Amino acid sequence: MPSADYRKPGRSLLDGLTRGMAGAAALVVPTAAGVNSAPLGFGDIVLFGVGSVPGRAILSAVIALPLACAAFWRLKGNHGRRARGAVPIDVP
Repeated sequence: MPSADYRKPGRSLLDGLTRGMAGAAALVVPTAAGVNSAPLGFGDIVLFGVGSVPGRAILSAVIALPLACAAFWRLKGNHGRRARGAVPIDVP
């Protein structure tokens, strides 16, 4: 398994954009191929793009929010345990 290089965030962004465009193309091409006129096909692609960008952003936020909250509460909980371990406190 290749190791992740966290010092190159631009590379990860480029990889995500490439994979996203490939996935979008897999959905757009069959739909646009069914349209008989070029302007309607172009409009279909534009409409798909306008709808997919906010949709993907919302889905990313829905996925990221619980993960960010879990990380926050985990870190907050660890600090509390360290503080209780350093000072003897009787917690009922």
